[in-house]
Amino acid sequence: MLFLLPFANSLPVIPFLTYLPELPIRYSTLFFALAVAIAIEIHHGLPRYKKGLQRVNNLPGFRSLISPFSGAGFGTPNIPGIYPGFDMPWQGKHNIFRKFGRDVISCVSWNGDSVLYLADADLINKMNANQNVYPKPVEKYGVLNLLGPNLVTAHGDDWRRQQVISRGVFNTDGWYFLWGETVRIFEGMMRAEGYNEMKAGEEVKIKHSVSMTLRVALLAIANAGFGMDMSWNDDENMPIPAGHKMTFQTALHVVAQSSILRLAIPKWLDWLPFKAIRQMVTAFDELEKYIQSMIKDKRGALLGEKSPIDNNANAEPKFELDERQDLFSKLVRSSLSGEAPLTDEELQGNIYIYLLAGHETTAHSISYCLALLALWPEKQEEMYRQIMQAMPADGVTTYADYKKFEYVLAVYFETLRMFPPVQQIPKKLSQDTIFTFDKSNEHNVEIGVQEEAKRKARYESNAQTLPSPPVTPLKSSFGGNISRSSSSSSLSSAASSTAMSTSTSATSIGSSDDKPFTPQAPPPFLRNRSNLTPETARASPPATAPEQMTLTVEKDTVVFISPPAVHYNPKYYPDPYDFQPERFVGKFDQTTFIPFSTGTRICIGRHFSEVESVAFLAYFIKHFSVHPTPAYEGETREEMMKRMFQGTPLITLTPHRIPLTFRRR
Repeated sequence: MLFLLPFANSLPVIPFLTYLPELPIRYSTLFFALAVAIAIEIHHGLPRYKKGLQRVNNLPGFRSLISPFSGAGFGTPNIPGIYPGFDMPWQGKHNIFRKFGRDVISCVSWNGDSVLYLADADLINKMNANQNVYPKPVEKYGVLNLLGPNLVTAHGDDWRRQQVISRGVFNTDGWYFLWGETVRIFEGMMRAEGYNEMKAGEEVKIKHSVSMTLRVALLAIANAGFGMDMSWNDDENMPIPAGHKMTFQTALHVVAQSSILRLAIPKWLDWLPFKAIRQMVTAFDELEKYIQSMIKDKRGALLGEKSPIDNNANAEPKFELDERQDLFSKLVRSSLSGEAPLTDEELQGNIYIYLLAGHETTAHSISYCLALLALWPEKQEEMYRQIMQAMPADGVTTYADYKKFEYVLAVYFETLRMFPPVQQIPKKLSQDTIFTFDKSNEHNVEIGVQEEAKRKARYESNAQTLPSPPVTPLKSSFGGNISRSSSSSSLSSAASSTAMSTSTSATSIGSSDDKPFTPQAPPPFLRNRSNLTPETARASPPATAPEQMTLTVEKDTVVFISPPAVHYNPKYYPDPYDFQPERFVGKFDQTTFIPFSTGTRICIGRHFSEVESVAFLAYFIKHFSVHPTPAYEGETREEMMKRMFQGTPLITLTPHRIPLTFRRR
């Protein structure tokens, strides 16, 4: 390329080069070199881009200069006309599909990478029925494979072998153990913080609810998952063990928070002297050391002494295994026996996955759940009513009572619908495939409202009237070194429902500690965007069946299933921005509910999160009512929602800041 520089002034093919004689020679050389580089990139890139368009049959969607699979793509925000942003599925939800007029759209990058995004549950369900055609592109899960191969990143025979072993560690005995540990964690929190002396009506304010829920989730995965015996204050001011640079808790938290950075920064750049990179590298190294030490110690605890029954030096040793019920003990035990046990690398990789999934995911989901209950007080009071109706007189529960807390689980499911931990579920076509789906999504609202009317009719016909339990002050309490304020006000289910339904405008909410929260009408972005209502839809004619279209997609195309888009698709969830736990009471369409992935590769720890969350929420709401904490005098409910519902997709969706007020019942 440099040999062309002497002729720069005689090349009229690039218009701006005609101005080069007026510039110093060093700038002329620079501009010419840049122009030639751009020309070469266009020459080589245009065929790749056209191939990417051809791969998705030129389906409408995003056209991007940055590939979502590149290092830059993992951390770059939305740049209009250049890149839709790594957090596009969460920020756009179903709105981006409405923009393009259908529930299947494309994204084609300049380098030829092509992706399909799906918000069509019927199409997703058909894909799940044929996993061989739509395998998981495990090469896209690099950050989850850093400490070893695992159930999430494995495929084929390796995946089937690990799945059999992993399923064996999740059983009824483990769920009883987990429920008991979660209740013990809640009781320990009440004692350790000195909150048992708190009187009814007293309040505590926390700056970010995740600070509480992270500790709950850490103790649950540590005790029920890994056989530790940690109590509420064990992770506060804990000294760094000898031979380590971070505590176990800090390393785990930093690894979860720096997942996007780990994907974007190749290991050969780990030497860079930036604080975030150095902290990330240290955290990953430390977590690996902790996990290796845990495996070594657990094996030593599970294995007995070699039996001296045979003097033959080659005799097979006999082991006696301790029958602990925590998941880690079962996983290590399974690696010591069986026809195809886990290798050391697989054991380490799976422990890493369980730690991440069992810690951050559940903590964030419970925090969002508390925020929703604070902003929809009538749902909170219905939840409290049903908790008290299901709770035994002595307050002692076990996993046998799990199904009695149906509304608590419905609240948790509705939280997962509105804040799905997993933002994208990738698949890769193993062959040329024909997709069939609705040509337009303009009738989605109409179809969804009519289906919702049918569901509500079934719910109302099966509803049972439960007596409201008496509100009796309890001796245990929640407060302590966080500032307290006394208030005699409490939520009233009837008053809350009336205020919610009769208010016609968003009323300001003061920041005074003794002023009760007054619910208002749903803000504009939560209101029904359709003229139909469930009542009028019962009598309206069936929605017109949308016209179908077919799309031929080439082999090796990556397809992203988008849980936020499906969960906010009005075809499946009318008024998707409204918090309605009743959607999940009784039977519901599980094909449209995909917070933990879909098909045979659904998250194996899903029920762990459900059991832990239901147990904690049942006891927490039994003892406390939850209220939003205004950021400033006069903050409206709509402003609170926008502030509290912000989140960033890392390994899972991570809330920014959720300040809440807890009032003792």
